[in-house]
Amino acid sequence: MKNKLSLKLIAALLGALSYLVMQFEFPIMPGVDFLKFDFSDIIIVATIVCFGYSTGIITAFVRLGLALIIHGFSPFSLIGEVAAFIAVLLFTLPLIYRKKLLSLVAGIFLMAIGLSILNYFIITPLYALVSLPHVDNFSITNLIKIADYQYIRQLLHLPSLMTYIMTIVLPFNFLKGIINTIVMAIFWPTLKKNLIPYFQKQFFN
Repeated sequence: MKNKLSLKLIAALLGALSYLVMQFEFPIMPGVDFLKFDFSDIIIVATIVCFGYSTGIITAFVRLGLALIIHGFSPFSLIGEVAAFIAVLLFTLPLIYRKKLLSLVAGIFLMAIGLSILNYFIITPLYALVSLPHVDNFSITNLIKIADYQYIRQLLHLPSLMTYIMTIVLPFNFLKGIINTIVMAIFWPTLKKNLIPYFQKQFFN
C-alpha cells in the first residue's frame, strides 16, 4: 500500500514537471507555427520505463489536468490538450509489451498514423466547429466537409483537409516522434543501467 501511494505521488510530481517542461515549446516545421514541439513527453516515457505504464499514464493525466486548470477549459484548449494526451498514449503504447528502445520506433508510426486519422475525422472537424459560427448539422460527414471547405481552405489557405493531414499533421508527428526517440536513445543506457534497477529495488521488491 505504501509503495502504491509513493508511486502515485511520484506520478503527480513528474506530471507537474512535465507540465512545466511543456511551457518551453517551439515550432519544428517551417511555416507551421501553430504546431509546436516540447520535450514533456520525454518525462512521461521515462516514467513508464522506470515505474510502469499505469504510473506513466497518471503522469500524463496530471499534465493534462494542470494544463486545463491553469490555461482554462476553453474549447480550443480542451481539444488541444486531449489531443496531446492521446498522442503520448499512442507513442508509448508499444512499451506495454516491451520496454525496449525499439518499441518507441513502433510508437512513432502508431502516433503519426493514429493522429492523422483522428485529425481527419475528429480533431480538425472539432476545431472547425468551435471556430466557425452557425453550424447546425453536427454529423461527422458534415463536420468533415466544413473542416475541409470552410476551415482548411478559407482560414488556413490550404488546398484540402487531406493536404493538411498529409503535408502537415503526418510529417509533424513523425518528426516529433523521431526527436523524442533520439533523446530517449541518449538517456536509455543511464535508465537501463542505473535508474531502472534502483527504482525496481525501491518500489517493486
